[in-house]
Amino acid sequence: MKKFKILFLFLLTVFLQNCDNTDESIDALEDPTTLSPSEVISEGANATPYQFDSDWGANSYWASTIVSTYWTNILKGHHANAASTFGISEPRLYLIGGSGSNNAKSYHAGYVLWGEQFLDLANNYGTTAVAYIAAHEVGHQVQFQNNYPSKRYQTNTIELQADCFAGYYVRRKVTANSTNHSRAANFAYSIGENITNGTHGSKGQRRASTRIGLYLGKWNLTNAQIDYYFDRYYANLIYPGTFNNYYGKDSQLTKVEKEIFDFFSTKTEELSRIYNEEMSDEEYFKDLKLDPIQS
Repeated sequence: MKKFKILFLFLLTVFLQNCDNTDESIDALEDPTTLSPSEVISEGANATPYQFDSDWGANSYWASTIVSTYWTNILKGHHANAASTFGISEPRLYLIGGSGSNNAKSYHAGYVLWGEQFLDLANNYGTTAVAYIAAHEVGHQVQFQNNYPSKRYQTNTIELQADCFAGYYVRRKVTANSTNHSRAANFAYSIGENITNGTHGSKGQRRASTRIGLYLGKWNLTNAQIDYYFDRYYANLIYPGTFNNYYGKDSQLTKVEKEIFDFFSTKTEELSRIYNEEMSDEEYFKDLKLDPIQS
């Protein structure tokens, strides 16, 4: 009987160890923070993006070019330029083709995945829209490295601040043309959700956050300052009068801080109407007037 117990315990231990090893290998394959896409690919010749992250389609595949060489190079250029603008190392960029690739996604482990179907959708709105999403995903890398947003009012605040980073980048590095800015904002609106507290934000929330970034792009700001001002002016959309209270707590303001405060004091009603989707498309694009940026 004693020998039977010893044998039973031994077999049970082996069984549990095998289960643990199996679970760990599955978790490692499915957890994007454990393996990089290149490591997933090395797991087997037929490895797919779906094995890396189930947000990608089972029939998608790893690619070196998506849509076309022209659009791939535009994407890569804005990806690198956005990283340089925000002063971070360029995140690794992986491309995904085929069905189930209607997504772009940034990961904590320091890489960004772009799907072919999503790039094809974005380029319908022009190169500025591609630049906007590229900067949005790089903006997430800034957040990961600095634990931004400093304040989170809703579940989608992270995504909306990334829209703000994207608007800032487009204003400073891509174009000063209001029409092109409007195309990027229109794309943001098209991929917004129909609920106010969804994962990525409602259509109005995304447009308002993008416009805050566009406006902030007039000034040469650090990442910390973008985080700070997004907090002020986005919070004001949820809790009207918030940024006025912030202003009252500052005993001293720099020249730039005063300029930014005075500027946004004239934009509170406009941003509120955008946020609450009370502004028509025609009025939204007509009202976008941008001064030259400051060095």
